[in-house]
Amino acid sequence: MRKHSSKKVKDSLFLRERSSKMEKGSFFFRKRFEQKGEKFTIMKNIQIILYLFISFSTYGQINLRGKYIDDSLNEYNYLIFNLDSTFKYRYAFSLMHDIACGEYKINKDTILLYYLTDMRDTCCNKELDVAFHYNSSISLPRPSKLFYRNEKLYMIENGKVINKLTMNSRPQKSWGFHRKYIIFGEFVKNDAYYMIPESKVKWRKNRKTSR
Repeated sequence: MRKHSSKKVKDSLFLRERSSKMEKGSFFFRKRFEQKGEKFTIMKNIQIILYLFISFSTYGQINLRGKYIDDSLNEYNYLIFNLDSTFKYRYAFSLMHDIACGEYKINKDTILLYYLTDMRDTCCNKELDVAFHYNSSISLPRPSKLFYRNEKLYMIENGKVINKLTMNSRPQKSWGFHRKYIIFGEFVKNDAYYMIPESKVKWRKNRKTSR
């Protein structure tokens, strides 16, 4: 009887000890799991905060890159904006030509152009021979400040955005003007943008290009 009772006591102590170890192990793993959960939550919150910060910091900024064309003239009138804040400008109409490169800065919805070279710079001008082309920059001013809206560039003159043009004489059809009162009145262009992205240019069949 004593041996049997002693064995029961030992088994009971063994079970208690084992149960205690299991509880400690369970508590340890539960604690580690909670710590990992807390770390995961903290990392997730940090990612959310960074995402919101980047979203708010870039909201409203101009995504300016690629080629913009003055489609009222021809494909040789353009501005190319590079990601390194440099640009290339070209004007070509009839016998007048101009090619220049420089740097640009963006101030909210305004683009500032700073010209550093002209047609004589062979790194910038690889299209035209200066000896056989008239440099129009002598008589025609280059755009120095542009307004950006809905992927379109508008000229700024005397601090005012030029988004509407009027003409008394009949302009070329490719310029996009129309009569103010259907059959009479001056010719107007309500959305008088300066340039649009190359991908949005819709050339007309009667468009005559010059180079």
